[in-house]
Amino acid sequence: MTVDLTNSDKLLTTTRAVRKRIDFDRPVERSLIEQSVEVALQAPNFFPASFIVVTDAERRKQMGDLYCEAHLPYLKESIARAKADMEAKEAAQFTRHYDMIAWATENMYRVPVHVHVVGRGLASFVGAEASFYGCILPPAWSFMLALRARGIGSSWTTIHIQEQYKDRMNAMLELPEDASLGVFLPCGYYTGNDFKPAKRPTVADSLHWEKW
Repeated sequence: MTVDLTNSDKLLTTTRAVRKRIDFDRPVERSLIEQSVEVALQAPNFFPASFIVVTDAERRKQMGDLYCEAHLPYLKESIARAKADMEAKEAAQFTRHYDMIAWATENMYRVPVHVHVVGRGLASFVGAEASFYGCILPPAWSFMLALRARGIGSSWTTIHIQEQYKDRMNAMLELPEDASLGVFLPCGYYTGNDFKPAKRPTVADSLHWEKW
């Protein structure tokens, strides 16, 4: 099979974290989530992962409240640190970015679909983050790509798995004992026509052959 590199490269280079461009009012068809999970289950380095999809408004509100409790103090501290440590122009850019994330956090409950990617049977890996996320990252990223191809945006977040919050999120999701929270992906149709590649370091700055 010949892969269309133009389209595949476009998908890979324009899958952005979507926060302000989520359409809060447009429901996401169940079939599109199911199709995207089917794609994600073919990810490399796959170890049994489960996808918990939450669409109920009250449950999303509860999760949104917990997410705000975990995230907003962290953002406030990050902004204060930036203002103290950075040059004025750089700090202003950083603050705008974090203000946008704070807005998204406060509106998390409005995002129509909440998806949690959960590791099953990975208790022995919980203390070894590289092994655990090596099993969670590939299917989660494949899921995000499949959503993007279907006009649905998502953003990656893990703030909810801090030690002081994860037990409450586990209880909300009624997780079995052998399940561990991985990544939380709020999902919804994105507004606007398209996304462009982001400004990133060049290949020359990022690629090393044989040694650093």
